[in-house]
Amino acid sequence: MAAYFPPVDEHETVIKAALRAIQADHYGRADDPHADAEQQYAREQLALAARALGDAVDQQPADDQPIRWEDAGISPAHAHIEELQQLVADFIDPDPCEFDHHGYCQAHYWSAIEPACPHGRAKKLGLQAGAA
Repeated sequence: MAAYFPPVDEHETVIKAALRAIQADHYGRADDPHADAEQQYAREQLALAARALGDAVDQQPADDQPIRWEDAGISPAHAHIEELQQLVADFIDPDPCEFDHHGYCQAHYWSAIEPACPHGRAKKLGLQAGAA
């Protein structure tokens, strides 16, 4: 049994996309009018890069894939993304978030600042109530 090495180009793309997402999330300036767009774009690019890496591993010969990659109980993470998006969309409340003086979402009874209201987070990802 040889050591596993991921497809180089796809692996490097995932690393670059992850670093860009980290930069957008943690080092974006609050006064930047495009910060939200950069965060969303960086997350989308990371998801696409991860999907491309999974597809590249799928196309490798079985001997070059990670151990148990082909097992019936284990599937690539992107196999259920559409189903999960639809499930989350079914739970999204179409009403906008309304925050009190503490920063808690009163519209959805969410009493935490971090993580933010899940309805608002799902909407920021582009999911809409009742449809994905």
